Amino acid sequence: MLVDAVGAGAAELIGRRVPSVPPIGIVFAAFDPAGCDDWLNRLPGTGDGRIGDRDELRRALDLISRRGYVIERFTPAATKLRDVLADIACSPSSADGPLQDAVLSLLARLGPGEHFPVAPEGDETTVVTVLGVPVRGVDGHVDAHLWLHPGREMSGAQIAAAVDLLSSAAARAAASSSIEKGRAS
Repeated sequence: MLVDAVGAGAAELIGRRVPSVPPIGIVFAAFDPAGCDDWLNRLPGTGDGRIGDRDELRRALDLISRRGYVIERFTPAATKLRDVLADIACSPSSADGPLQDAVLSLLARLGPGEHFPVAPEGDETTVVTVLGVPVRGVDGHVDAHLWLHPGREMSGAQIAAAVDLLSSAAARAAASSSIEKGRAS
C-alpha cells in the first residue's frame, strides 16, 4: 500500500494497494530468500507459458540483495507505460478482476528495469529512473521500502548520496515502526 508520496498528483495515489506480482515487489523478494520462489511463481501464466523472464528476474534479485538497494533505468517510453499500467492495476475498479490480471500480464512482459551490474562511481554518470531501499522491521524482515524516482542523469557520487539518504530515512522509519509496534503489544 502506498502510504506517502510527494509531487504533483501524488496525493491521489495514497492508500492504493499494489499487488506483489513480478516485477512489482522486487525489493521485498530480493531480501526474502524464503519467499523468492513464491514471488517468482506469481508471474502471470502457468508452467512454461509464464510471461516474463524468470532467469532475468533471478539475476536482478541476486544483484539487488548483494548491493543492498535497487537502481533501475527505463527508457522514457517504458517509464510512462509502466506508470500508466501501475495506475490502472492499482485502481479500485480493477482490483482482483480480469482488467487487473491483463494489466499485470503487460507489466510482467515489460520485466524489471535495467539493473546495473556495477553502479557508476565518482563523476561517471547514468540515467537513473528508480532508486529503492528496504525498510526492515526489528526481526530483519522487509516491512516496507522507500523509493526515489529521479528520472534524470546522476553521477556515481550523487547515487551514493541518494542511497545514503534513503537508507537513513529507512532506518528512521524502521525505528519509528518498532516503537509503534512496541506500544501496540
